[in-house]
Amino acid sequence: MMLKAFLMSPLLPAIAYAAAGGNCTASSLEVGAMSYNCTKSILGGGAALHWTVPDADGGSVHLAVEKTGQGGWVALDFSDPASSLKMIGAHAIVAKGSETMMLNLASRTSPFPAVNASDMRVEFSSAESVVQDGKTIIMVSGAMVNATEFPVIFGAHESCTWPCQHSAKEYHVLDLVAEPEPEPESEPEGEPEGEPEGEPEAEPEDEAAMESSLVVGSTSYKYTADLLGGQAFIHWVVTDEATGTVDLALMKTGAEGWLALGMPVAPGIMVGAHAIVAEGTELQFVHLETLSAPFPAMSTSDLRVEFADASAVVQDGNTIVTVSAAKLPLGGASLIFGMNSGCAFPCRHSASDGQMLALSAPSTTIDTTGDASGRRRASLLAAGMLAWFCAAFV
Repeated sequence: MMLKAFLMSPLLPAIAYAAAGGNCTASSLEVGAMSYNCTKSILGGGAALHWTVPDADGGSVHLAVEKTGQGGWVALDFSDPASSLKMIGAHAIVAKGSETMMLNLASRTSPFPAVNASDMRVEFSSAESVVQDGKTIIMVSGAMVNATEFPVIFGAHESCTWPCQHSAKEYHVLDLVAEPEPEPESEPEGEPEGEPEGEPEAEPEDEAAMESSLVVGSTSYKYTADLLGGQAFIHWVVTDEATGTVDLALMKTGAEGWLALGMPVAPGIMVGAHAIVAEGTELQFVHLETLSAPFPAMSTSDLRVEFADASAVVQDGNTIVTVSAAKLPLGGASLIFGMNSGCAFPCRHSASDGQMLALSAPSTTIDTTGDASGRRRASLLAAGMLAWFCAAFV
């Protein structure tokens, strides 16, 4: 009942990863007698979620979390319904090779109390860990969840021993009610029809980022993309692909009002986000722990994203937030943005946005749907998320 109440909460928008029409990427994973219908890459490609929904009405789901390599650990976490997808208080199934642990992540540091399977937050029929083809796999059968809005947290470390800190972590609300993409129909036999006359239609292209000409101090940025209906721009340059290090600059027209760059606890969710807010050249770091001010101040060392430095500048009449040496998943960095040019923070924003940005290549969006043809519509993570987010800063 607690899980059901959580899923009905207006503070948690559904982020649907099934492609339009209810299709998903087909899974080829088989473990013993168990096979799975769908798969999705997670943790920056270091792991994959596989699932089958044998009874969508009854809420029964078979899950498998597959991590590359058998070193380190991988975890599947069910958060406390009152916490809005926070790690603290989550019940976790952790695999170290073929060893399975069920734990209550009651605090930030170990030791973590063990939890009996019957006391886990989500009811399931069985859970185990296996090593197959050099990969660590958590298998959870008969999980009783809302298959259309399933909140879950993933964490992993590829080499160190549990409970060392994760090297990758993600928060998701998943729509698991999907069918694999149908196989393409074979070409008809016989003579091919004549080619149509005229110029061939151009292939659709991914929404690409533009080259940036912005220079702030000694930093030159490589790419830029517009945000907030063209009222702001994000600029970036990747300084170290291997460590996922990037320099960011968020810019809005005018020196008045405020501009914010947020690091959400889950994609697109404002509540719980850590925010860097600029008013002219004044910078503040706040925790957006509720829907209304005041927002507690934060130290830079406690912010969700590690970075070397941040500043607010006014240059050529524009307000710019710069963040240097930020450690972000370059294949898909989840960020939120807000601004108002007419009043002081924390007045209500006049524009807001939540995006998943691909920073390692000249493209502003990544494919969150599993449908290669859907990339152009993937810059916002879910239909309805923006409408929810626009009511958030009050």
